[in-house]
Amino acid sequence: MAQSTGFEAPMNLTYRQLFDSYRLSETLFRYKMLIPFRIGCLLFGLWRVYAAHAMQVQSGFGFRVFSHYLLAALFLAAALIPNAVSAAFARMRVMYTGSLRFEANDFFERIGNEKIRHKYDQIFALVRYHGNDFIFLSELACFVVDLDAVPGRSGEELRALLEERSGKTFRHVKFTW
Repeated sequence: MAQSTGFEAPMNLTYRQLFDSYRLSETLFRYKMLIPFRIGCLLFGLWRVYAAHAMQVQSGFGFRVFSHYLLAALFLAAALIPNAVSAAFARMRVMYTGSLRFEANDFFERIGNEKIRHKYDQIFALVRYHGNDFIFLSELACFVVDLDAVPGRSGEELRALLEERSGKTFRHVKFTW
């Protein structure tokens, strides 16, 4: 008896997966877009450090100088690790659990009682990283699932099925930093 082509993969988004999705998005798709942002934040942060130091030399250390150093630190952090900053803010509003139900012609995102339909041709990229499967719908939006956790099916079989249906190939990313 042939096995059904439909399957359901659980989504239990953790902070680590959210952080990884930002790192992948930035590194694989948005690196050129973020260069001006990083340079701007770096220059503004350095300018604030210089201005705060000049104020400290002139009038001593106080709350105003401290606030300028704090502002500089925030901009330098945004320049050096924007994905961590973005993931931290997104964590407050994106944490959820649900599932993706894959059928022959389309797939459904299920969160609570909500069911959202997506076509396979909407898939922008498929990425395998740190034991998770990232299904990108755009440079900024993705689903994170573990296809190896689907009962009764092998992860490789399910990845091949997704590749066939979407016309995309899984990128197996191994970089670390």
